[in-house]
Amino acid sequence: MRYWVGLCLCILSLPLSAVQVEGLYTAQVVVDDQSQALRNKAIAVAFNLVLQKASGRTSVLQSPLLQAETPKFSSYVEQFQYQQMADEQTGYLLKISFQKTAIDRFLQRLDVPVWGSNRPDILVWLSLEQAGRVQLVGADSEQWAPRLTQIALDSGLMITLPLLDLADQQAISTDNVWQASAESIELASQRYGAQQVMVARLMSSSNASKQFDWKLINTSGEYVDALRADTLEVAFRSGLAKMSERLADIYAPRGSSAETELSIVLRGVNTLEQFIDVTQYLSSLDMVKKLDWKNMRIGTLELQLNISGDEAVFKKIVALNHVLLPDAAEVQTVATMVDGEVQIEQGLNRTLYYRIN
Repeated sequence: MRYWVGLCLCILSLPLSAVQVEGLYTAQVVVDDQSQALRNKAIAVAFNLVLQKASGRTSVLQSPLLQAETPKFSSYVEQFQYQQMADEQTGYLLKISFQKTAIDRFLQRLDVPVWGSNRPDILVWLSLEQAGRVQLVGADSEQWAPRLTQIALDSGLMITLPLLDLADQQAISTDNVWQASAESIELASQRYGAQQVMVARLMSSSNASKQFDWKLINTSGEYVDALRADTLEVAFRSGLAKMSERLADIYAPRGSSAETELSIVLRGVNTLEQFIDVTQYLSSLDMVKKLDWKNMRIGTLELQLNISGDEAVFKKIVALNHVLLPDAAEVQTVATMVDGEVQIEQGLNRTLYYRIN
């Protein structure tokens, strides 16, 4: 147990890794022909997939409002495109893009927060049992790397598979991953600087289904789960769906849709280029709804932000990118009158202080 705590502390102290996940409002569905009837069915399937990706939650599909909206799904479509299936397969791959604003508004109607495209990268240590042998899946695996990466993208997540080069081989063994050896995983994960680490194994069994055990490890501790599936693809997709729910609770928690005003002081803004970069970065965050310049002096920029959600979530999202580093908060002196006497109290200013990395 102390090793898992150590791993969490280690991850917390490292530069946090984040990515911009593309295609959250786009989905692909295989259809037999280009008829409108099949296209409408495909739009319904794609609509559900996009809701899951944009919110990070499969539970969104349980809303009764979703069924009532079914006849209107086509009105959310921005564009669609057919592509002939390759490798002598019949049918078409129908790519459907939806209007982001319309999808976001529908999620608001469902009282489900929108999870922005700025999401944590997930380091995946995966071991497979095949023909009595255990092997690790790395970034250079032609069989598994592209397929697992695409499954993650279809789930609205981005994963990183380890290089399994000499440095990894010196830090961790196949048996370490299979047994989820905390000490070895801690050591091997350090070089990747990932905030979210998934450790998983797929075990063969006497029947057709396989056992898939996995853990999600982050600064909050660990989440353990297990399931059975016929293939790795099905198991991995199911595991990522549950993982996405857990991460959405961190970065897009329920009850955080109310708009909040926030002051932020940025130090180290010394050039026009830095000024443009930092304001564009903050404006690109989905939860930032409005940005105003409040004050500017040599080396320091003060902004007024309107964010959708609370301050704690904003801090977690900013921490993902490592663009801004927390700066020491200034102390403010507050004078209050108690029983006819003036008492001086010192407390932290609610304004957030950062410096450009």
